[in-house]
Amino acid sequence: MVYSRSPTAFSPELPFTAHLAVSLMNLRRLRTDLACAVCVQALLAFERLAELLLQIGFRPLFVSILSSHGSSVARPRDRTKPIRPQGASLTMTILSRVSVVEGHDYDPGAWYFDIPAIAMLREKGLDLAEATVIVGENGSGKSTLVEALAHAWRRTALTAEVLHWSPAAGSEDADLHKHLGLIRERPAPQGGCFLRAEAMHLLFTGLDAGPNAGQAFEGALNLRSHGEAFLTFLESRTTERGLFLLDEPEAALSFTSCLRLLSLLRLLVRQGNQVVLATHSPVLAALPGAQILEFSDAGIVRSEWADLDLVQHWQSFLNAPQRYLRYLFEE
Repeated sequence: MVYSRSPTAFSPELPFTAHLAVSLMNLRRLRTDLACAVCVQALLAFERLAELLLQIGFRPLFVSILSSHGSSVARPRDRTKPIRPQGASLTMTILSRVSVVEGHDYDPGAWYFDIPAIAMLREKGLDLAEATVIVGENGSGKSTLVEALAHAWRRTALTAEVLHWSPAAGSEDADLHKHLGLIRERPAPQGGCFLRAEAMHLLFTGLDAGPNAGQAFEGALNLRSHGEAFLTFLESRTTERGLFLLDEPEAALSFTSCLRLLSLLRLLVRQGNQVVLATHSPVLAALPGAQILEFSDAGIVRSEWADLDLVQHWQSFLNAPQRYLRYLFEE
């Protein structure tokens, strides 16, 4: 593994965000190389201290400290390397990295760590791109991760005045969100939203009861069809920058509406928002420029759209549905 050194030498020719992003990459790579849990926790604490230094103005000091971790000595690649967006830019995303932190009430034997993708998250961490699409079979951990991200974001990044987020985690939700460490933009932008099919009606009911619902959405959301309410709400969120977490939104949408959502998500990313989308839809998985992560028994694998099992299965079925139907309905 090679640690970048020259880009982190403080230079007026590069914007500070570039120095910051490369320095954080160096620090994270150093942390993932360490097997000692105490060392990992110490480096996590240092990352938080670095963010504090950044906020109070010690930018040159911050870059100097992190640059000292650089090394021109190449190290062999190993399986502890975190999953990173391919072709990631030097500027930080709103939520750039997720990891599992052993803190209060942490249970290493929790059921969700039996899911290969969540186990890999604990082992390696996960770097997110401006747009990340997560695909995989039922039970592969897609919703588990997206819901945990949403609850962790609500708890650590959003203010009490934010009303457009789904309800807080309940007793039926996994407690993974309590153990997620988020490397994020500070202060966190307050826009975006978290939408999942089973909680959408409750969220929209609360918004419809608000004093400005008629003006904001030109009528009650729950008086519309499921799909129209979803798209209307999402379109209303384009005026404020933020993190958009969507859990299988295709449940509410027709093929044409999926195309409409695809266009909207692309616009959101271009406006500086971040999108994390869990889906079974090959249409939504084709979001231009997105990092595609496939959750499976192998853990988390970065993939291309055409190589996804999801895409190949749909293509095979649409080309010759009888090849599948004859096995389902044999008499």
